[in-house]
Amino acid sequence: LVEGQGVDVRLNAIAQGLVKIEHRQNAFSLALEVCMADGLADPNEKELLRILAEHLELSSEFIDAQIKLAMGAGS
Repeated sequence: LVEGQGVDVRLNAIAQGLVKIEHRQNAFSLALEVCMADGLADPNEKELLRILAEHLELSSEFIDAQIKLAMGAGS
């Protein structure tokens, strides 16, 4: 159980449950879509995405591509 524990503990639990890279990439993409739902990502959302990407061990190339895709989708 991670109830009552910090963000890092929760994100570690999520990352451990997502064994395949495809699942980790999907989780980041969905989080990015939620953050961009209003057309903006505020500083807190950006920081959470950065921390999530670290826990999910995603490449900067993947993250950059997803951000470009999300920003293009909002146009």
